[in-house]
Amino acid sequence: MPTNNKVMKHLTEALAMELTAINQYFLHAHIFNDWGFKKLSAKMREEMAEEQAHADQLMARIIFLDGMPDTGKLNKVYTAKTVVDLFKADLKEELRALEFYSMAAGDCDQARDYVSRDLFVSLLTEEEGHVEWLKEQLNLIERMGEGNYLQTQM
Repeated sequence: MPTNNKVMKHLTEALAMELTAINQYFLHAHIFNDWGFKKLSAKMREEMAEEQAHADQLMARIIFLDGMPDTGKLNKVYTAKTVVDLFKADLKEELRALEFYSMAAGDCDQARDYVSRDLFVSLLTEEEGHVEWLKEQLNLIERMGEGNYLQTQM
């Protein structure tokens, strides 16, 4: 089923964002594990699994609309030397995703592709949960101190 070029462009960009997020959370899971923060490592693996589900939905939609998913396109994966900096890098990308998915949902609505719009709205809702969790962790670190927070994550 052919689609609007703008919608396909948004689906393709969203797929690149989700594939990048998978790699970023995968890397962060390993970094946290290496640093001894098993709970944070497990949380990053949960986030990675959610992003994989998002990528799966996007690929299915692209193929349904007679497109071919570009699984080789990735954005920059961020790393850092502290938990706070890793969280901030993740938060930056999640906020970028919120802005993009909101805009994409609006464009899909204008193109009368309501299924793609609903997909973007669903992704937007889930990404809001990621943003909330990251903000909560950064707030806890600020209130408890990084050392005390990290003791709870071993």
